[in-house]
Amino acid sequence: MAPNSCWIASGDSSGVVKVWACDQPDRTDVPVKLETAVMSGEILDISWSPDSTRIAIGGNGKSVVAKVIMWDSGNSVGDMGNHTKKVNSITFKSSRPFRVVTGGEDCLVNYYSGPPFKYTKRSKQHERFVNVVRFSPDGSQFLSASSDMCIALYDGKEGDEILCKKVHSGSIFGADWSADGSKIVTASGDKTIKVHSAADLSELSCISFGKTVEDMQVGCLWTAHGLLSYSLRGEFLVSQPDAPDAKRLVQLGHNRAISSLAWMANGGKLVSGSYISLDEMSGKGCMRVWDLSSGIASTMEGTGHSSRVIGMAAFGDLVCTIGGDDCLMFSSLNEHLAKVELGCQPMGIACGSSFGVVLTRNQDLIFFSKSMKLDKTLKLDCCGTCVAVSPSDDLIAVGAEDNFVYMFDTGCNLKFKLEQHRGVLSCLSFSPGGDKLVSGCANKELAVWEAKTGTLLNKGLSGFHLARISSIAWSPAGSHFATGGVDCSVLIWENMPEIKSPKHSLKLAHPGGVTALAFTDEGTVASAGLDACIRTWSL
Repeated sequence: MAPNSCWIASGDSSGVVKVWACDQPDRTDVPVKLETAVMSGEILDISWSPDSTRIAIGGNGKSVVAKVIMWDSGNSVGDMGNHTKKVNSITFKSSRPFRVVTGGEDCLVNYYSGPPFKYTKRSKQHERFVNVVRFSPDGSQFLSASSDMCIALYDGKEGDEILCKKVHSGSIFGADWSADGSKIVTASGDKTIKVHSAADLSELSCISFGKTVEDMQVGCLWTAHGLLSYSLRGEFLVSQPDAPDAKRLVQLGHNRAISSLAWMANGGKLVSGSYISLDEMSGKGCMRVWDLSSGIASTMEGTGHSSRVIGMAAFGDLVCTIGGDDCLMFSSLNEHLAKVELGCQPMGIACGSSFGVVLTRNQDLIFFSKSMKLDKTLKLDCCGTCVAVSPSDDLIAVGAEDNFVYMFDTGCNLKFKLEQHRGVLSCLSFSPGGDKLVSGCANKELAVWEAKTGTLLNKGLSGFHLARISSIAWSPAGSHFATGGVDCSVLIWENMPEIKSPKHSLKLAHPGGVTALAFTDEGTVASAGLDACIRTWSL
């Protein structure tokens, strides 16, 4: 954010920088004041000049790794070379004369004078990647922090080295100054954040967070409310610098795509499922329980899924989930209660009032009850892709790869074979009264059925989503339902059975696509997506 609090600058993985207006908080649409391509690779750090007119940008471009531009026109006021690898961090001096400092993976700290900004000198103090550079609030000094576990201090006006000291037993990923410039906080891969004296870098306090890899602290800020740090697990933690043993405020969230949502009406909480991963090839299940009144999430005690959460359903007071570890998990809002092996990969889960079912890749429909045990297994004659159970427990719908919806009774007898879709079925949902069924497919088409007779009530509901429909959710009273798609949009439908078009269209609800929906009350729907975010919408 700019020092004048009127603008916010953001950068993306393609090298584009946008400047957003934030001086009109009542507006629902945030106007973009500037959009410009700065470099050919990802933007890694941004810093504003103290007069809010210039932006310093560092990143991983092919030919340009650091640059200063004017905020309103995007015109360059300094192409800063002299780095042979990407620039991890960049900082603007907070007072005149203006200076810019960069730190990169070539282990260099470069110092630039301007405008226009030109290379002045460099420091080779660090032996490993420089991860952070920051000027003090008054601009009299700046720091650099590195993967060599050291902090270095420099004169802010001339760039001369003052002091360098090893302060951690792991790589330092974050650093910041206190408001008065007398102290420095650092975040490290040794699972601690430390407070140091800016005079001699002596340690004043140390806060430890755990012993696992996920407890590594990868960023920190010194705020008016305390020390804010971020862990590899995806936790925001607020600690007090003078009371390291005091109780900490922990804000949990997701840092990977969210696969599922479930509204627990009995507990008044929203549950989300995802995974935690240090790379793209591995991951373990991650579930959060959200208090929507405060926006604060909590975890469940006990051992969860050893792989990502695939699906989720509310089952009275229980949350039932399936995971990539081929298991069915039963949980309360506070803890994981039981874990049952399924023997094959699950594809979908649905619950009625007294029983639930899991659809597997082996074309099995596995029944379970609130006793947290598996009951029976039905072998399907179709290759199922999604499943739904009527709230009245009298019907089970299975969507298949052959574009049909198969409707079974509780005795596993086929009642109807519903034909309308021209694409693989992707989602199904019964209305709260169990009298209607909505189906969605990969061909972007919705169909509304009379569940008891298999009669098609609405057809031709296609072309409103621009890609595969991924999720369907009904409001508690059944007066309307919502659909989410790979096209990033959420659509709200009502006026049944005379539906002709959606009443509301929420475009770009989640960049990357919508993965899950859940109504929290008749006028509020929660959505989740590949952007690892949960949003609530008032209808």
